[in-house]
Amino acid sequence: MKKITYLAVLLVLLSAACIPAAQAQPNAVPTTASLPTATIAPLPTATSAPLPTATTAAMPTAGTMSPQTFTVLVGLDDKATGAAIDAYFPATIHVHVGDTVVWKKNSNEIHTVTFLGSMAKAPDLLVPMPNAPQGAMMVNPQAGFPTLPKDGVYDGTAFANSGIIGPDQGQAQQFSLTFTKAGSYSYTCVVHGVEDMTGTVVVDDASMSVPSQADDDAQAKTEMDTLMAKIPNIAQAATAEIPANVANSDGSTNHFVLVGYTDGQIDLDFFFPQKLQVNPGDTVTWVFSKQDVAPHTITFLNGATAPAPIKAVPQAGGMPLLTFDPFVAMPQNADKPLTDKGVFSSGILDPTAPGPHQFTLKIGNYIGTLKYQCILHDDLGMIGTLTVVKK
Repeated sequence: MKKITYLAVLLVLLSAACIPAAQAQPNAVPTTASLPTATIAPLPTATSAPLPTATTAAMPTAGTMSPQTFTVLVGLDDKATGAAIDAYFPATIHVHVGDTVVWKKNSNEIHTVTFLGSMAKAPDLLVPMPNAPQGAMMVNPQAGFPTLPKDGVYDGTAFANSGIIGPDQGQAQQFSLTFTKAGSYSYTCVVHGVEDMTGTVVVDDASMSVPSQADDDAQAKTEMDTLMAKIPNIAQAATAEIPANVANSDGSTNHFVLVGYTDGQIDLDFFFPQKLQVNPGDTVTWVFSKQDVAPHTITFLNGATAPAPIKAVPQAGGMPLLTFDPFVAMPQNADKPLTDKGVFSSGILDPTAPGPHQFTLKIGNYIGTLKYQCILHDDLGMIGTLTVVKK
C-alpha cells in the first residue's frame, strides 16, 4: 500500500510483543528503550553498526560457489538529530540462486520486510476492530505478524512478511529468505510505504558473478552517508518553520514548538526548539510541520510511567487483537494549567488524519524545569524541556 495513514507507523512500536517467538526470531531488548520510559541518556551519533571496509577480494567464480548468506540492514537513526532514515542498506543486492538474504534491525524505528508475491498491493496496516465502536482500529495481523513460505524458501510467487522488526521486547530482530529462482524481487516496508521504503533482491543464475558481502557493505555505507549528509539542511528548514511568538494582551506570551519534520525517507522526530524558556501564565502551542507525516504525542509524565501504546487483547483460539492503550491515545488534563503534578498529554496527533494538528497548554503556578516527550519516539531522542522562570 503506497498511501497508508502514517498513524499506523509508530503505533505498532510494541505490537509485535505478541509475535510468536518461533516465527519472528525475537531477541528481547531492554524495555528502557521502549516507549514507557523517559530516561534521557547522552545523545549518540548514528546507531548503525560499523560496516566493514570494502576489500579487493575477487568476485565469486561463477558455478563454483556453495550457497552463501548476505546481509541487508533495515533502517538507520541518529538520536543527536532525531533522524529516522527509512531505507534498506543496500537498497539493491545481487545474489545467486540458492543464496539466503538476512535482513537485520539497524534502527530504533519499526519496519517490515514485505514481499507481495502475486498480491496487487501491500496489506493495510490498520483495519477496523471487530465488535467495537465505529472508527475503532487495530493493527492488521497480516502486516504485524510474520508470514513465511514453506521452509523459508522464496520463488517470487508467495506473500512473505517479517512482521514488525523493532527495538522492543518480543519484536523480531531479523528476517531471512532463501531464493530459489532467478529474477528481480522488490519488497517494501508496510509501515513506511508512504515514504517509498523499498528494496530489491536480484537473483542471478550460476553463470554470473555477484558482489561480495564486503562490496555490499561498502555500498550500504555510501548510501547511509549520502542520506545522513542531508540532515543538517533538513534541520535548518525545520527551524525556519517555527512560528514566531505572539504577545498576548494580558502581558503573557504564546510560544510555539514545531513537532517533527519529514523530507523523503528522512523523518526528524524532534521538537524545534528542544529547549524553551517560559514564564508562569504563558502558553505553549505545539504545531505540526507542513512536511511531517509522522504521528506524535506531547506528554508530560511528571514521574508517571507510560504503558505500551498497543494493548494485546487475547482471543480464544486465535491471534490477539492489537488495540490502542487509552493512556497513550487520549488527551489528559489538556484543559488544566501545566505544573509538575499529574500527567498532561495531547494524546496521539496524526498530521495525515483529520485534526487536531496542534496542542496548547498554559503554564501554571510553577517554577522549575518540566520534561516532556513523544511517547512514540522518545527512544529516538524526541524529548523536550520547558524551563519556567519568574518574569
